[in-house]
Amino acid sequence: MSLAVECWDIHTLFVTLILRRRMDEARLLIDELEQFGALDACMLTRFRMMAGQAQEAARAARGLDEWEHAFGGRLWEILGLKAEVREANGDYPGALRLAEEAINHYEAHRTRLARDALRSTLANDTAVMSLFHTAVLSHLALDGATREGTGVYEGGPGARAAFALAERVRSGFLDNVRALDVARGAEENRAVRAWLCADSRWSAVYEDQVARLRRQAFSLNPADIATTSGGSAPDPAKRRQQAERELAEAESAVRQTVPAALTAWRGTQRTTVEEVAASLPPGVLLLQYHLFDEDLVAWAITSERLRVVRTKQWAVAMAGKARRFHSWCSGLDRNPAPGVDLAKLLLEPFARELRDHQRVLLAPPPRLFLLPFQALPWEGGTLGDRRTLSHLPAASVLTRRPPGTAPSTAWSALLVGDPATDPAAGLVPIPGTAVEVHHTAALFPGSRVLTGAQAALGGVSKEAAGRGIVHLAAHGLVDEHSPNRNHLALAGHDKLSVGDLYGLHTYAGPELLVLSGCHTGRGTASGGDVLGLARSALMAGARHAVVSLWPVDDRGGCLTMVRMYRHLAAARSHLPDGPGPGVAQALAEAQREVRALTAGERDAEYAALAAEAGCPTPVGAGRGTVRDSGPAPAPLVPPEHPFHWAPFIHIGTQEATE
Repeated sequence: MSLAVECWDIHTLFVTLILRRRMDEARLLIDELEQFGALDACMLTRFRMMAGQAQEAARAARGLDEWEHAFGGRLWEILGLKAEVREANGDYPGALRLAEEAINHYEAHRTRLARDALRSTLANDTAVMSLFHTAVLSHLALDGATREGTGVYEGGPGARAAFALAERVRSGFLDNVRALDVARGAEENRAVRAWLCADSRWSAVYEDQVARLRRQAFSLNPADIATTSGGSAPDPAKRRQQAERELAEAESAVRQTVPAALTAWRGTQRTTVEEVAASLPPGVLLLQYHLFDEDLVAWAITSERLRVVRTKQWAVAMAGKARRFHSWCSGLDRNPAPGVDLAKLLLEPFARELRDHQRVLLAPPPRLFLLPFQALPWEGGTLGDRRTLSHLPAASVLTRRPPGTAPSTAWSALLVGDPATDPAAGLVPIPGTAVEVHHTAALFPGSRVLTGAQAALGGVSKEAAGRGIVHLAAHGLVDEHSPNRNHLALAGHDKLSVGDLYGLHTYAGPELLVLSGCHTGRGTASGGDVLGLARSALMAGARHAVVSLWPVDDRGGCLTMVRMYRHLAAARSHLPDGPGPGVAQALAEAQREVRALTAGERDAEYAALAAEAGCPTPVGAGRGTVRDSGPAPAPLVPPEHPFHWAPFIHIGTQEATE
């Protein structure tokens, strides 16, 4: 008992043993704690489940009934735990009944939360994710595998119901998008966008306070502590009051002009497999993944067929492999082996579907959203070599049918590159972005280029309206823990925040929004959501977005972007009304072409582009610059390494004509 008695936090000790997979020690600790009566029925049941002791958990769960009153408005936690125990012991009907009751309690509580940030935080609650996961597994178990022991399901009712539940918990990112869907006309749309901006800024104020507290807790720097406790920073109370006042005013305006927007998300219809399949163009494959606890569940959906594969896979270990592979792709790790393991888990079960479909939509779970699928090994090369890929935050994007004006389909573009940021910010110049916007402007007559001191917030906001393409090549500063504080650095002290991006367009959004800075696709993985600048792109009304997963090589990024836009421009004779469906294909072709270039060929091509743009650069000079927020050098990796060609992903759907 000595270790448990001396440990100031028993829960931390136990979780540490579980994370290190020291299961025997974890079970001995539980036995010891139970013997001394140190655990209540709720914690004892939870610990037994985490330690893989289903039968022991069932015995402990007998004491949970008396705990239901203690949880009050969070009754779903006790009901979800009971459901989890029953599922683990093979009582799938009982588990499903309890899980559905728990989900109803959770969603009733969720409807009472007015703020998007509060709903997103609740969706990230482990108890919430667990109860949906239990319902998913119970539905699959009741369906039964088609081949004993394989975990393969051929589209029965359980597999379909499981998909609907998994989609239900991850599609919360559409909550505020649906507010835009009910707005009719420019006045209503402006009011809703102003409200969304105010909501994001309100959230950013609280995230800023949390970030300062985090710095204080983990920093020995007196300056951090002084800033956290006040210092020269703006008065937190005044900032909070101002944000709350602005949000209240924006809500009042929406209530007067389009009151349905405030509650639009509550009446959302649940997305079904049938609806998703009907939305898929012929020849397009959707792979959607669900990852939690010890299970990976994946659905392969086409317009004609559904197949589901369940694999026993510890979520923590798989997320670790994804991060290590991401580190290898970004040049920070020397071991590509995690990519082989991930391809076996994520791609090989669907080799037949991948063989028959050239265009693939990927809806990864939040923990894997940063995984560069295009760089995964496949058929002797990479998946991106052989397939055209697009990412979706949720399959519900496919079934969304917003009314009113469609996104702008004008071919003119707003092109922002190499802003003259305040030197005090310490951001390195990124001359390749100025080169790429110059050459892109030549492809689309009527475009507006903003570089240097012109790339200020006022000019960007003014010029974005009515543009079919908005290209923002600037440093993206991202905090995974504070999605509403994320921003792009513009000229001087100006920043384009998440809220600014929401309101960038007064009515119709752009057809294509490109964020070609560093880490612009990273957001906070929040249960059913990936928040950040990528989500903001869709909130801004863009049908297509291109974002980066790691700091981009300035020259390689320039070449990729110029080639992508050349492919889009070449499609003008076939797509006279806008860039539309060719975005994913254009990006894929550009990445393949850049990958095929030698280092010398890349240097020569960039030098020629720079000279033509009026930015002559000697071959070799400036090589190694990355679009990072600090002066980090580019990694020394071979020309064919994913660092050079694979940082960008397409977010959006693929049309049949693509």
